[in-house]
Amino acid sequence: MEKKLEKLNGLKRRLRIAVEADNLKQIKERVVERLKKQVKIPGFREGQAPADIVEKRHPDLVREEIIKEAIPFYYEEGLSSYGLKPVSLPTIKDVRYEGGGISFTAEFEIEPQLEIEEEVYKNIKLSVRSLEVRDEEIAQVIKSIKKRIAGVIMKPEGEITDNMVFSWSGYANEEEFREAVGAELYINKTIQRKREMEDTIVRALLEKVNVNLPQALIERQKKALVNSEINSLRQRRVSEEDIKKYEDDIQNKSLEMARKNVKLYYILEAIARKENLKFSEDNIYETVMSYLLSILLKK
Repeated sequence: MEKKLEKLNGLKRRLRIAVEADNLKQIKERVVERLKKQVKIPGFREGQAPADIVEKRHPDLVREEIIKEAIPFYYEEGLSSYGLKPVSLPTIKDVRYEGGGISFTAEFEIEPQLEIEEEVYKNIKLSVRSLEVRDEEIAQVIKSIKKRIAGVIMKPEGEITDNMVFSWSGYANEEEFREAVGAELYINKTIQRKREMEDTIVRALLEKVNVNLPQALIERQKKALVNSEINSLRQRRVSEEDIKKYEDDIQNKSLEMARKNVKLYYILEAIARKENLKFSEDNIYETVMSYLLSILLKK
């Protein structure tokens, strides 16, 4: 097998492959043997026709099946020999099947090879704001519960006492209620603060790191975001006419978000590799963010 790899623009690559007839022999034999059981040859029982007769009677079919089997096989072999990881299905061009041999060209995009220095992510400055649950926040919760109770029992809100709020919520007294509500509010504030710190980390990483992004992956991500947004609008009973009005805006915002998502993924992946973190595609954000917070909050 002869192969040649060309670098096109960005992450796009072109792989030219030529396979001689001798190397296609096993594939050809396998194809013909399979076709013997599928085609009918006059004068022979099903599956009993000689291989050369099958090939002579159905040359186009044999050619087509050889091409269908050979291209994926030798494409994968070519990728493996160069250690390439494509992020998109290849575009196959210039297919030729002549003299029992085959040649073709595959164009595709590969993953970026990103290396990040430690100072890029270990010197991010985080602001850790103090957390406090104020009495007025608990009072607001009580007011909200009173309104809900009033709507259920069909009484004016002014007739709903604090004791009704405590017992309605499943607490024996005001002290228990305030302690529980205060704890819940504090947890929510902690979650929000963590989210804010993660946003700070994400902004810093996106600003500091430059990476060439595979356009095929961005388009795939964009399409998923557009479909998700349109489905969400439909579930909210937004008319198709109004959705059409905002289609350009949805497309542009989804493209911007797709670029950020893809870029962030490769940045996080590079950090995970450098720090030898065990991760999967589904938990990479949580894994790397938890690791970075554990480092940055010690400073």
